[in-house]
Parts: sequence; structure tokens; C-alpha cells
Amino acid sequence: MKFSQISKGTRAEQQVTLPPPDGTEAPIPSLVRALNGTEEGAALEHARAYAKARGVAEPRPGEPLYDLALMVETVAVAYLDPESPAAAREPLFDGGPDQLRQHYGREAITYLYEIQQAWQDEVSPSLKKLDAKGYVEALFKLGGPDEEDARVFFIRSLPGLRWSLARTMALQLVTSLSDSSPSGTTSESSSPS
Repeated sequence: MKFSQISKGTRAEQQVTLPPPDGTEAPIPSLVRALNGTEEGAALEHARAYAKARGVAEPRPGEPLYDLALMVETVAVAYLDPESPAAAREPLFDGGPDQLRQHYGREAITYLYEIQQAWQDEVSPSLKKLDAKGYVEALFKLGGPDEEDARVFFIRSLPGLRWSLARTMALQLVTSLSDSSPSGTTSESSSPS
């Protein structure tokens, strides 16, 4: 069987609900899908052009205007109209990235981007979990003395990995906060008065 025959299938989609845009109260039903290489390349290219046009000399991850533009470009392509035919999905944001910018702020855009990235991680063949050694290295990176190094590692981690690391650390904190001895200890001093 040829790849061209295999690749004609419908890409995996997930039903999601978008928060209501500014000025409305009804949440918006949508579908989200992972971007393919062509779509992701276009999103990166458009984000770079957007940031450069606004005075960013070297657009790259960590630069706020570039990061926001990449999120907007990704969301505009990845969110689809659930009423469009499955074989010919249409974008939910029929006005493109500018429509998204006009109706959503940074927080909502980030939220939608994180949902898409989590789905991208879920359906991608990439490593979602680390082996024991890699996990320990990740924890030392996050808990190490260099906060900037830790932040870059966190930002570049896939959402599934972020969730796993956050969950592990939260479980450790909950365990350490649990009272390990029964209330009303009996180890009072028995020295004579």
C-alpha cells in the first residue's frame, strides 16, 4: 500500500468548547485537530512575519510578540467548524488570525493554544513519557539553580510531559504535607519536674 492511499483518511479531531468571545455569553462548539507539517510550517512563517512587521528583529520562542503570533496562527488553523463536512473541514475562524485577535485576549488565546497542543501531543507519535533516567534529569532541570534554564525547559516541553511533571510534584507535596504521626502524640517529655 502506498503512503498516498493511507494519508487520505480523516485526521483525528476532538470536540471542544471555546470560551465565549468578548461581548457574548454562549460558548462555541468546535473541533480541534493536530497540525500537519505544512500547516505548522505556515504558522511559524506567518508568526515570524507578523513579529518582524512589528519591529522584532529576531523573532524566536520566548519573544512575547512572536509567541502570541504563533499561538494565534496555530489556533486559527487548528480549530474547525463542526458543521462543515468531515471530508472538507472549514476553519472555525473564517476571518483568519485577525478575527481571533479581535475577539480574544492573550489568556483565552493561550488557553485555546494549550488545548490544541495537548491534542497534538495526544495524537502525535512523539514520546509522551520519559524513562526513569530522563524523568529524574527533567526534575533536576526544573528544580535546579538556574531559573531561566528551568523556564526554557518547561516552555519547550510538550503539554503531556508538563502535566506528568506537575502531577508528580503535586503528589510529592501532598504527601509531604500529610501528617505522618497520629494527632495527640504520646512522646511527651518524661523527665522529672
